[in-house]
Amino acid sequence: MLWLWLMGCAYVVQLESRPDGAVVRLPSGRVTSTPETLKIRPYSPKAYWVEVSLPGYRPARVDLRKDLATEWRFFGKSVLHFTPKVKARFEVVLIPEHPPAGAWDPAAEGLSDG
Repeated sequence: MLWLWLMGCAYVVQLESRPDGAVVRLPSGRVTSTPETLKIRPYSPKAYWVEVSLPGYRPARVDLRKDLATEWRFFGKSVLHFTPKVKARFEVVLIPEHPPAGAWDPAAEGLSDG
């Protein structure tokens, strides 16, 4: 009976990126893009790492379960706790790629004096 109850429980996570349209690789191997609403089961592995990438930006790796509570109570004692059907919002801010250190050219940016 408990197993049936757990199967219906899930965290609802809204994953967004700045800029939008980044490619997201889920632990299952599925590939999607932002913005995306994901359901994470409370009995899934402790960490739920996703990789977020977009051409021209540095890739990011984020654990979506990091800030979600997990605790159960058994006869009043805290064993494991989770809050099912919680909606959390994660925003991944992607940083633009840049050339190696020392390769910056002020003239290419229109900043030269001459």
